[in-house]
Amino acid sequence: MAALTATVTAQSFSGALYLGISGCQVDGDTQGGYHKPGIRAGFTVSSPVDKTIAVESGLLFSSKGAVKKTQGYTEFKTKLNYVELPVIVKYHFTEKLGAELGLCYNHIISSKIIEETGAETDNPDYIRKYDIDGLAGFRYYLSPKFEIVASFEYSITKIVTDPEMPYWRNNIISLSIVRRFAFSSSKK
Repeated sequence: MAALTATVTAQSFSGALYLGISGCQVDGDTQGGYHKPGIRAGFTVSSPVDKTIAVESGLLFSSKGAVKKTQGYTEFKTKLNYVELPVIVKYHFTEKLGAELGLCYNHIISSKIIEETGAETDNPDYIRKYDIDGLAGFRYYLSPKFEIVASFEYSITKIVTDPEMPYWRNNIISLSIVRRFAFSSSKK
């Protein structure tokens, strides 16, 4: 008579809702400064590797771009809206503090350029359809359910396709509040 045993493995996951604000600029467009406000919102799923390391991915909406104003008048504006797919490795230093490093694949969903002359161009063909960014940040854990994330994101790829144009790159600093939801799944 053989005994059968079932092995149960459990994986712990947590979901999170993100809502954040950002300061954006496009390096290479001669319009320096984080003057373009943006938002970052969406959801992620995180899975621990061990007690101090976790991997996170998700789907976020992110508005980026640049703006130059003189005496309250907008001279130049780049509006870039992306759907982001981040892959982030998170590290817990202490119970309250952590850091993260990762990559973000960004797919553009809309773009608009407003020139110094006031001419507007929707979805210009020289804006690349995707962008890959490096991401680094810090997390402050307010509680098991709430986190504050401060991050810096920078384009690895240039965001324009025209070889005659300068090497435009997204450059973003952001501050987000995260609401985490814990759940587990079991496999027999």
